[in-house]
Amino acid sequence: MNDWIGARCRLPGSALHLAIIRIVFAMHALTVLTSPSLPLIRRLSDEPLLSTHTMLPPALEQLVIRRLDLIIAVGVIAAVFVIVGLATRTASWILLAVFLSTQNYFFRFSLFHDDWLYFNFYLLVLCLSRSADRLALDALIRPRPAAASPAYRWPVEVMIGWFSLVYISAGIAKLMPLRKGVLWLGGSSLQHFAVHFYFDSPIYWLLGHPLFDYSTRWPFCVGAVATVLIELSAGLLLVTRTADAWIVGAIILLHVGVALLGIPGFVQISILSSLLFLRPRSSVTAASSGSSGHIARSPTRRSARRGA
Repeated sequence: MNDWIGARCRLPGSALHLAIIRIVFAMHALTVLTSPSLPLIRRLSDEPLLSTHTMLPPALEQLVIRRLDLIIAVGVIAAVFVIVGLATRTASWILLAVFLSTQNYFFRFSLFHDDWLYFNFYLLVLCLSRSADRLALDALIRPRPAAASPAYRWPVEVMIGWFSLVYISAGIAKLMPLRKGVLWLGGSSLQHFAVHFYFDSPIYWLLGHPLFDYSTRWPFCVGAVATVLIELSAGLLLVTRTADAWIVGAIILLHVGVALLGIPGFVQISILSSLLFLRPRSSVTAASSGSSGHIARSPTRRSARRGA
């Protein structure tokens, strides 16, 4: 069990890998905050959907609604600071607060929760990690003493654990309660989804007609079963990473299929999340004699050198 997530958190990591994750995830948050969807939603309605519930106190939610432009502007500035690695710890907490509050607003008014599920937690982990020890202005302005190499590994593995739990939960949610699971595995839910979003789908834009007769149920049944199997397979990421390329590749292909049916939001999220699974050539970060981790000489080599 040396490959389970708890053991992996204690292995050497890469400061460069963690820095790349910080930059890319902050760039994604920046694109989300600068999207025209939030101002557009405010122009369309000032009342949230009745079927949604807030995770924020009502007073704070009303403040977000009234000061949305200002909050977005603060978040954009914080995202830029995180990208360049300037005042990274403070900027990361501000970015997390803005992202969480604006995504709560987006969900309450649209029922879409794409980025929320993943990046609220990703950004929280980055707030608690030493992600600015490389590729950051902070590292140039105020160099910090080197951290032990696992300090760059555990944040990556914790985010991988969250990624896994998101898909395990999605798979279980499709099966429970059992009556709902039977309905999903029968393909009718996926069939309804394909028909409902047909005119929004790239299939319609490119072909002008469905891929097949959407009144036929069995292809949707196959797709529904495959979806659950792929999502539940993410549980293996908690105990081993030997098959992570196959699992993550299958998840990306799953979202590409969903995008072809009309909901594209998860494709870029799964691709960005795949950065977590990069394997640096050297698992021990040693940019210089003062950076994280040194590759120790073996005792045999040291004793042989003394004997010489």
